[in-house]
Amino acid sequence: MRDYTETNKSAFNRLAHEYNERWRKYLGHQETVLSPFEEKLRQGFEDPIRVLDVGCGVGLDSHILTEHGFQIYGIDIAEKMIEYAKQNVPRAIFEESNFFTYLNGQFQGIVMDAFLHLFPKEEVQTILGKAKSLLVSGGYGLICTTKNDESVEGYFEKEDYNGRVKRFRKHWTEQELKDTLKQNGLRIVDFYIDHEQAFNKIWMNALFQVGGE
Repeated sequence: MRDYTETNKSAFNRLAHEYNERWRKYLGHQETVLSPFEEKLRQGFEDPIRVLDVGCGVGLDSHILTEHGFQIYGIDIAEKMIEYAKQNVPRAIFEESNFFTYLNGQFQGIVMDAFLHLFPKEEVQTILGKAKSLLVSGGYGLICTTKNDESVEGYFEKEDYNGRVKRFRKHWTEQELKDTLKQNGLRIVDFYIDHEQAFNKIWMNALFQVGGE
């Protein structure tokens, strides 16, 4: 496992308790974020619709999607996050796993919420290739990451949590993210911005499709 991955795993294990104390506060906001993704899945597929929640954390997105009738599988490298996710969303299936080596069939949908920005840009082609391999033809993916004015990456302190630990972080600009998805053969079907009021963050949400039209 690479150094930045070990650093991130340690950081999120340390912050897992704080994440677990906060997650319900974001339910209303995240319902809105996930709605276009859910709508596309409903239009394109019949139940059961399998969705992989990559970097699922304590289960925020998994909870919403499970409540809305999707069949959810969640993975995270931080074992303490997985422990909380299993408690918070007992009807979903969670596994401590590395996305790069994950194998559990194919999915109609993949959510990568606050995930892509935990890796150097040089890894993104591999990540998106893996996502494509796990999606059925016509399947949809959702990438959520904060909007930034500059494209930089490195080790930054997580300032919005009391633990204030450092983890690897890539800061994406809007055009850079759009160009990267297109260069990797992903068709963007929706791209929308939302404002997370609690910490004054601007998020980009890229909804993409593999194959299909």
